[in-house]
Amino acid sequence: MKKEIIIIVTIVLVTALGITGFCVYKEKMKQKELNQSAKVNEAIKENEKDSIAEEQSEPEEMEEKEEAVGKQEEETNPEEETANEETIQESEAVKNEENQGIAEESETPQVQSESVTGTTYTTKYAQTNAVTAPVFQFEYPEGWNVQTENVDAGNVIEENVVISNPRGVTVTYWDCQTNLGVNAKSMLKAEISKAADSSFVAGYPAGTDKDCSGLGTFVVAKVQLVGEMILGLDSDYMSIDKAFYAVVPESYIGEREFQGQAGNVDEFSFEYPNPHAFIAESPDGTFTAEEEQQVIQILKSFKIAQ
Repeated sequence: MKKEIIIIVTIVLVTALGITGFCVYKEKMKQKELNQSAKVNEAIKENEKDSIAEEQSEPEEMEEKEEAVGKQEEETNPEEETANEETIQESEAVKNEENQGIAEESETPQVQSESVTGTTYTTKYAQTNAVTAPVFQFEYPEGWNVQTENVDAGNVIEENVVISNPRGVTVTYWDCQTNLGVNAKSMLKAEISKAADSSFVAGYPAGTDKDCSGLGTFVVAKVQLVGEMILGLDSDYMSIDKAFYAVVPESYIGEREFQGQAGNVDEFSFEYPNPHAFIAESPDGTFTAEEEQQVIQILKSFKIAQ
């Protein structure tokens, strides 16, 4: 009986000890799992801190790189900077010149074009008569031809040269001993304006000791006829709209009334020392834009022969 009790007690103790050991083991395993979980959480937190630190450091690194690039740009070769500045200055100078040219063209109402490139004509009175006298020259473009060429054409006219284009627009040179003085049948009213500068500069005519510089500066003038009155018939001017061009002293500019005689030669000639005239006319008193440009350039080229 006692043996059986001892055995039973022994079994109970062993069982109790086994249960106790199993509980202790289970508790240790649970603690181990908690420790591992804590380590994992700490590792995750450390990684998160490192990520945040990297994100914060990236803008700073970018700023440092940008500052480094800026310093490199500031430290660019001085010679290159000088070359760039000179290029910019040249570009600005070209722009200023272009702007200035545009402003000058817009402020000047005169007709402007390139110089005549064609035939140069030289007057022949002095050579033909073997005398010392003024010799003039002028240029005319392709498409224009000499229509009339007379030296000693009459008692009063010493030389007369006419060039023309296919439509019959003419430019005429007159060298006269005196005014032609044909009786006038009409009075004309004109508004005279400057069309261009003239190449002719008055001085001492060859073969004379007369100073003609008092004639002043010469211009290419546009003579716009605005009124005509038939003498003995009309009591006032009738409105007209015709034009011609002439080389005259600048003092001619303004409104002018004159007798329409000798094809306007007397009124628009200048004493050098005898009357000379250089006049452009058209059959109907009008000019196309191209004709206007051409006659202005022909008249502008008129000067003492070189």
